[in-house]
Amino acid sequence: IASAGDYVALGTVPEYGRLGGGLFLYDPERDELAAYPNLIPEQSVVCLVYHGGVLYGGTSVWGGLGVPPAQPEAFVFAWYVERRALKWRTVPVPGERAVTALAFGPDGMLWGMTAGKLFRMNPSDGAACGVFEGMPADWNAFSHMWRNAFLRWRADGCLYGTSMNRFFRFDPTSGAFETLADGVILLADDPQGRFYFADQTELCRYDFRDETHVREEAGK
Repeated sequence: IASAGDYVALGTVPEYGRLGGGLFLYDPERDELAAYPNLIPEQSVVCLVYHGGVLYGGTSVWGGLGVPPAQPEAFVFAWYVERRALKWRTVPVPGERAVTALAFGPDGMLWGMTAGKLFRMNPSDGAACGVFEGMPADWNAFSHMWRNAFLRWRADGCLYGTSMNRFFRFDPTSGAFETLADGVILLADDPQGRFYFADQTELCRYDFRDETHVREEAGK
């Protein structure tokens, strides 16, 4: 789900036994929902980010459970919201089966993550600008992947994220990854710049002062 100008955009995974998710635009002023199924044929839309009138999405080759993928690689696409038309689509990293996170960086480039690979691309035409090896991932070990990575930029110029059960920091200057916490999933931030993730059933907050994570107490 993503805010897309005057709309709320949603990407979906189809029901059991089916391939081909959809892109949906909800107009809250008119209370209208427009559907654009199979924007990328036989692939689910599993992440979205909006910038400058264009909606950027990442796909997964997996659809609903109970059906094998029909396509070998995941796409990133750019879609004009007002024109309701595809601008471009491309495979950002050959051989990768899901793109589960997208985020715009301070460099104006579109950054994304598959299972364990981070990539950078030009949002104007989808041209690849670099791939960085993060966490090793064996695609044959997954029965499906709809949700995995989450990405957030911070004022220190580094990209933070969770992927493959790790919370990491990536320095775009050096191209180096640093694991900050293991065994965690999901990622969110608040207006104060604090980061939160889940450790099994516990909500944790990362403390940048001493670079530790602590269990978040209810109400704080």
